[in-house]
Amino acid sequence: MKMRNAILRMTGLIAFSGLVWAAPDLNDTYKDLTAAVEKKDAAQVKTLAAQASKEAKELAKESQPAEADQVEAWKARQKFAKDADDYSEYALAATGMQVPASIVDLTDTLIAQNPKSKQIDTIAPYYLQALNRQGAAKANAGAQKILAGNPEQEDALMQLAGGNAQYASKLVQVMRTKAKPAGVTEAAWEQKKNSMITNGTYLGAVGPCGRNVWAECDRAMKAAEPVLKGTSMAGTMYFYLGVANYQMGSLTQDKAKMREGLRYSQLAAGMPGQMQGQAANNVAMMSKAVGGK
Repeated sequence: MKMRNAILRMTGLIAFSGLVWAAPDLNDTYKDLTAAVEKKDAAQVKTLAAQASKEAKELAKESQPAEADQVEAWKARQKFAKDADDYSEYALAATGMQVPASIVDLTDTLIAQNPKSKQIDTIAPYYLQALNRQGAAKANAGAQKILAGNPEQEDALMQLAGGNAQYASKLVQVMRTKAKPAGVTEAAWEQKKNSMITNGTYLGAVGPCGRNVWAECDRAMKAAEPVLKGTSMAGTMYFYLGVANYQMGSLTQDKAKMREGLRYSQLAAGMPGQMQGQAANNVAMMSKAVGGK
């Protein structure tokens, strides 16, 4: 598994020399955690990340002192607490990315620690990929776990979009408006966004086609055509439009509708893809039925 370039890197986090006395436990835990990350020691990272987060949250509860000359030191401790807590989340994600065998355990730990962590966006596709190797049910459960904390996490929506028009529609909606995450290049984000919009649109439309509900299939695929036309999924779209229109025409002996099905099937037969061969067979059969016209 390649390290994703978009990992949110933690920079500038230091154990302030003048503040060690004020947060000795967190200071030591942070040092041990950074060492565990460097060693890619997943077990230690899991233990120390939880400890660092707990100690950071305790330090963050410290009230602002009344003495003016102590406020700046308090502000520095507050920043240290926040940065250390953020680093604990980064440590889990980064180690999960670098130690594939630990990715499910460390991601589950991250989600439990902070279900709204920005690091979840980074690790989600790899976490779901690992869960899919254990079975779709586990991957779907993992996706639901992610969405409980972040209802607009696109990789989790994509996981659940197959066979579920609501998730597919939500995915398209999210990807049309979601801002580019920090650390991701414009080109990479555009590629992911366009791919997910295309896939979400297709998955939202294909359901009734798979159930042989042809009128609904026809409506859904025609609505999806502006997005799918010109993509690698266009052939599959036209295949289903061909079958839907031909089947609807056959039921009422509407030759015009059957010819419409033939026309769509001819388009599908001319496009490379998994449906091309079947579309060509359909063209031969439909042509005979409508007299080749």
